[in-house]
Amino acid sequence: MADGPQGGGLGLAGAAKEAAAAAVGAGSVPQILVESGRAPLEAFVRQTHQPGMEAEVDFGGVSVRLAAELVTSAG
Repeated sequence: MADGPQGGGLGLAGAAKEAAAAAVGAGSVPQILVESGRAPLEAFVRQTHQPGMEAEVDFGGVSVRLAAELVTSAG
C-alpha cells in the first residue's frame, strides 16, 4: 500500500519521523524518552571476572510456571 504522493514514498509522517531521527541521532531517542518521563531508566553494566575469583548473588523471590503449576520461591 502506497502512502507517499507518488505511491511508494515515506509519506509525511514517515518523512517527519526520519528527519527527526536524523536530527537527534537514532541512539538519542531512548534517552529523550527517559528524560521526558515517558520511559523507565534502564541500565546494564557489563562485568568481567576471572573464573572463580568473584561471586555475585541476587536475593529475591521468583514465581515460575513449571509443568502448568505455579511455583514460588520466597526471597
